[in-house]
Amino acid sequence: MVTPEHPSSDLPDVDQALGELSRRSGRAFASLLVRIVAIGVLNVLMVRAVPALRSARPIMDVIGAALAVWPYFTALGRAYAWRIALGRAYVRAMWWPEAQRTLAPLRHPRVRLLFDASGEGIYLLALTQRALGATEEAERLFSVLSREGRGKWSAEAQQALAVESDAARRYAESGRSKSGRKGRK
Repeated sequence: MVTPEHPSSDLPDVDQALGELSRRSGRAFASLLVRIVAIGVLNVLMVRAVPALRSARPIMDVIGAALAVWPYFTALGRAYAWRIALGRAYVRAMWWPEAQRTLAPLRHPRVRLLFDASGEGIYLLALTQRALGATEEAERLFSVLSREGRGKWSAEAQQALAVESDAARRYAESGRSKSGRKGRK
């Protein structure tokens, strides 16, 4: 097993990896702008060349918009899939700060719903938060994931919450408060 003292040489540096993901997202956006302009110009030229298409202009605009936006969201989806795969590799290697930086954008609900359909990314982020000592944030993320009902990862989150609550119950039953002093009986 890979430990923090003996990091895997296969894993990229987090700054390089996130920089490459940012460049890919930037290229996807630039490509979106080019497609929008090209499709707009094509629509105008088609309507001028074939006047009968004027009545179909709204349909052509919708089709053009779909053709422009679809590849953009596909490219973003790929970038987030790579982000989750990179986060998974950092979690397996126990590179917690790198995993946190990589998976942090998945905290946002829209990003989660669009690009983390299985819930694996938010689960990995919750594990990372727990490993870094941010147990309240980890518990919140596990709760969100278990409420969203995303199959395997929601079940894993429910199990993680059950383990945490069982540990808290055993701690409370031991007669100690959070300060470490004996509690009242």
